[in-house]
Amino acid sequence: MIMHVTNKEASLKLIQTLYENRKHRLYYLAFHILQDESGAEDAVYNCFAKLLESYALHSGISYRQLERLADKLVCQLAYSSLEEPR
Repeated sequence: MIMHVTNKEASLKLIQTLYENRKHRLYYLAFHILQDESGAEDAVYNCFAKLLESYALHSGISYRQLERLADKLVCQLAYSSLEEPR
């Protein structure tokens, strides 16, 4: 149980570091696709929400792989929001 908590804390710290280091890049990627500030902010928020929800699936990946995953995820979220009716 202690090992599980420690791993979870380390995972949360890794995602927090990712947020601090990459939030502007992720916003830029989403904004480039959407051309909308609020939509880009939503895409970044949803990206991190999904990463936090599913990090157990990716807990063995490196920080660099997590960066690439976040880039792809924010782009997918932005493109999918373009397809939603307004």
